[in-house]
Amino acid sequence: MKVLFFTNMYPDEDDKVAGLFVKNQLESLNRKGIDVDYLLVNVKNPLKDYFLGYLQLLKTLKGKEYDLIHAHYGFVGFLSAFQKQIPFILTLHGSDVNIWWQRIFSKFATFFAKKVIVTNQKHKEIMGGKAILVPTGVDNYTFYPMDPKVARNKLGLKDGAKYIVFPSSRKRKVKNYPLFKKVIMKLQEIDSSYVELHLEDKTPEEVNLCFNAADLLLLTSFSEGSPLVIREALLCNLPVVSLDVGDVRERIIDFTNCYVVDNSLDDIVSKILNVTQVSGVRAQSKKKINFSTLESNADQIISVYKSV
Repeated sequence: MKVLFFTNMYPDEDDKVAGLFVKNQLESLNRKGIDVDYLLVNVKNPLKDYFLGYLQLLKTLKGKEYDLIHAHYGFVGFLSAFQKQIPFILTLHGSDVNIWWQRIFSKFATFFAKKVIVTNQKHKEIMGGKAILVPTGVDNYTFYPMDPKVARNKLGLKDGAKYIVFPSSRKRKVKNYPLFKKVIMKLQEIDSSYVELHLEDKTPEEVNLCFNAADLLLLTSFSEGSPLVIREALLCNLPVVSLDVGDVRERIIDFTNCYVVDNSLDDIVSKILNVTQVSGVRAQSKKKINFSTLESNADQIISVYKSV
């Protein structure tokens, strides 16, 4: 089977973590014998770039024979609906469901998509009967716990500092970096040892080191689907404090030293202090971790492909 991933997110040299879950899924499908190419719409000027992306899609479909288009995100699903050559399925990832005006484009795309994949139960309920729940797979080979001191040494980080991870690109408005920055500044007023730790220029292996070296991950996003970074952090036993977005509450419920917080500076700071005032505190699962892996995710995706 030959499949074209059509997406508006994929990692590059400037941001090695943006859309990494799309790349991981593509590679895991390739390992399972599915021949997958990808076409990226690199969005800087939305109207212009999505129009050019649609033209590029038509050109790509003329140049190669595909059995299926797999559109990642509502906007590219919307574009996929206007070509009639190849059936397409659509994966919705978060803001394309949560934000009302984006949901209009996503809903339009679902009328024409053969199948619609969502990543959490709430989105399945919103998108209706055609939606299939397939959680994004976590790379349990790359993300694993190790000695925090060893991880800090490998990254050249200070022993006495308290590192708080911002888990995305600061350029992505939906990730709400300004709130994260306010939290760090408030923490530094209390204790000058708090330091931001960023992931944009890191490889997955370096991100694993960051998660093991850090004291906590703080997620301040306006909107999420099923943020993979939460499960990656938990595999490294990194405590998580997050706004109540996506399926974070469901993911952290069985872990100690993890909190869902109100969108309140005082509440966020209070929970972070609860976790980080004692050095070396980690997140521990109260039962066996059973996250969907890249391999199990690929098997589920292949089942969807075969049903089209």
